[in-house]
Amino acid sequence: MSPLGGRNIMGRKKPKKPPADHIDRPRPESPEDGSGLSLTPTLLPGRPSSLDIAAFVLTAAAAVLLTLPIPLGIPGEWAWERIEQPLWLSAFAAVPAIFALVVYVGFVRRASRYFFVDAPRARAVSLMLLVCGGFVWLWVAQQTPIRSQHRLGKAAVVLYFPSSSGYYTLAANDARNLGSFLASYEDRMRKGDVLHIGTHPPGLVVAYRSLLAIFEASPFLTRFAINTEPHSAREVFRSIGEDLPAVSGELTPAAEATIWTFAMLTQLAAAATVVPLYFLIRRFVSDDLAWNAAALWPLTPAVALFLPKSDLLLPLFGCCFLALWAASQLPGRWWLAIPAAAVALIGMTLSLALLPIVAVVGVFEILRMILGCQDRGTIRSALLRGGAAAAFVALILICFYLAGVDLLSIWRLNLWNHARFYDEFSRSYFGWLAVNPLELLIAAGPAICCAAAIGLWRELCRPALTDYGALMLAIVIVWSGLWISGKNSGEVARLWILLMPLLVVLSAAAITNEERDKPRSATRLSPSWIAIAQGFFTLYLIGTVTGFAIAGVL
Repeated sequence: MSPLGGRNIMGRKKPKKPPADHIDRPRPESPEDGSGLSLTPTLLPGRPSSLDIAAFVLTAAAAVLLTLPIPLGIPGEWAWERIEQPLWLSAFAAVPAIFALVVYVGFVRRASRYFFVDAPRARAVSLMLLVCGGFVWLWVAQQTPIRSQHRLGKAAVVLYFPSSSGYYTLAANDARNLGSFLASYEDRMRKGDVLHIGTHPPGLVVAYRSLLAIFEASPFLTRFAINTEPHSAREVFRSIGEDLPAVSGELTPAAEATIWTFAMLTQLAAAATVVPLYFLIRRFVSDDLAWNAAALWPLTPAVALFLPKSDLLLPLFGCCFLALWAASQLPGRWWLAIPAAAVALIGMTLSLALLPIVAVVGVFEILRMILGCQDRGTIRSALLRGGAAAAFVALILICFYLAGVDLLSIWRLNLWNHARFYDEFSRSYFGWLAVNPLELLIAAGPAICCAAAIGLWRELCRPALTDYGALMLAIVIVWSGLWISGKNSGEVARLWILLMPLLVVLSAAAITNEERDKPRSATRLSPSWIAIAQGFFTLYLIGTVTGFAIAGVL
């Protein structure tokens, strides 16, 4: 079987024949080949197809569902809170975000011309601008709610108070001597906390402590960081400093700069996820379709809703791991499994939530060996990559152990504490089994879920299983197992953010390139219309629902 797309992301593209399992026809090399391709695409999408309209109808139905006076969860166990604000006022506040959405969609369409032809520098610049565009969109979208504590000012509440996470609190109060803190972290885990601290490795606390030390040593950087805060953030920080008890230590300028900078770094990580997502998707489809699909990620409603939670750091690590592992499938690139393992290991010092992504790779490799490939050379390559990655991880774990941090023991205790969560907070299994898919539909966005379902159906209906189909099947198996296990009974809108980029991977098989595919296929969706539906639903959701219990704090 041919490698995953036959292209080398680490170097110049070779003029090879498109692989047999490529789901898209070969793209034209120039606009003069009679394909109808234009290097100056229009900024506005064309007329929506019947599938585009169906995605909009599903999005409208989800919006109507949110207006009904029904609990957003299961009462007595877990339910998301609503924001009470007039609809007309929300619409007025959303005007800047709507403008940003139109500019974002127009840029994606305009820049897609660089992915028709061999223009590596233009593509690199486009990807950097896409990250910037995603960051700006997330900034403006979060400013849609009326009250400061629901806008970007939520960063002050969510990251400062221990009830939301507790990582900054631990860094400010207990980790001033980082060496002794890490040496005693295993004992702290043995205390059996089943919430945030007890179920997480020390990576986030180390990150907060490092940032705090930098700002305490540099008044200039502190002033610079604080000066980048919008009015909503300054207002909430001032309220915390003047009116509320210092539960996480004194809110000094250095502390304020640390919290705000960590929030912005998390937002940047969420926006930057489009880069590894693009390289992952282009292993299976043409470059222009990969570009259009990856650009959908910042428009996922859960991203803007749950920023600045550390959960939004994990998609970047997960997509980098998957992209590097996919690239390691190429002939002579087995060594890329080593940096892939390094990325996974770094991510798992922050949270063990990355384990499902590792499981996707494991199931994918097994499927390729059993169902899709009988070539002993490919099997030998898989074993070589797995052995190299395992050896590298073992070496790093030994280094951690010699430094006094037994990560394996900490991970074991984290899993043990997590398993005890439902002993203290009971959940109804069958109730959440029914609620979780609906919550995922709203959190990920109805339009992208529709595109993902169509892409999955298109690829798995092929006569023979392709590498793309094997990856899709692995995603479905792992995600279904996580759902049926009942390990995430409640809050899947936040807990499954790590997996939501995989919906973008699935959707790449369902979208079309409006500038190249003329006339448009009736069985594919327009990425521009999907982006518009996702963007408007995001604005509606974050103006209606809050991802944090802020009312009891401010």
